[in-house]
Amino acid sequence: KVPESHLNGPGLPSGHRWPAGHRYSPGREAFCPTGYYCDNANGSAILSFASVCIRGHYCGAGTRYAAEFPCPAGTYSNRTGISNASQCVQCQGGYACPTPGIVQPRTPCTAGYYCASGAVLATPSQPPIADICPAGSFCPLGSSTPTACLAGSYSNTTGLRSAGECQLCTAGSYCGRPGLTVQSGSCSTGYYCPRGASSQTQMLCPEGSFCPAGSPAPTPCSAGTFSNTSRLSDASQCRPCTTGFHC
Repeated sequence: KVPESHLNGPGLPSGHRWPAGHRYSPGREAFCPTGYYCDNANGSAILSFASVCIRGHYCGAGTRYAAEFPCPAGTYSNRTGISNASQCVQCQGGYACPTPGIVQPRTPCTAGYYCASGAVLATPSQPPIADICPAGSFCPLGSSTPTACLAGSYSNTTGLRSAGECQLCTAGSYCGRPGLTVQSGSCSTGYYCPRGASSQTQMLCPEGSFCPAGSPAPTPCSAGTFSNTSRLSDASQCRPCTTGFHC
């Protein structure tokens, strides 16, 4: 406690306190040190002591009260005694820090968005660190990064929330790698590609059928013809039925 005899600094009227942001130092008035605040709201008892800066805030020299300088939105701090905004921590991945003075992130990034770090809103528009989920990806609740649509699927729209919203590759085409925004191309000749194929040689064309490029399913050899070999690509490769046999 500041002694009553020291309440008044040079030039201060009788009974006046040291200004907020200052503290008593014998014989002189001094700025409150960094990492602390000096609040005169509670009278002379507080004047001889600087209070450590509270969590979620920082205190430069001369800070007047506990909540004068909150960590900015998009950041937080669970430490006491920090002295600069640069010591506030970027909001951790998967979360948003929407208000100043946050002690711990508690707002998960909204499904359909990703929050890598420093997100201010749960539906952010802060590319590249936080934004709507890009095409070719999906973002469940609390995503720190987009998750690529699986091979065999694709997406040309933004804001997907789950893998189930990625589109399966159409029959006759294939999607050869994760994260595609368009299909990779058509199925190869001699093969067929059902819906959701991830390779241009997904399924070998079986005996008794032929498969042109882009086949969604095998095409049977026509009546009167047959084939005992696989991987045919054209009807002309089916063989006429042997004399004495019915096809």
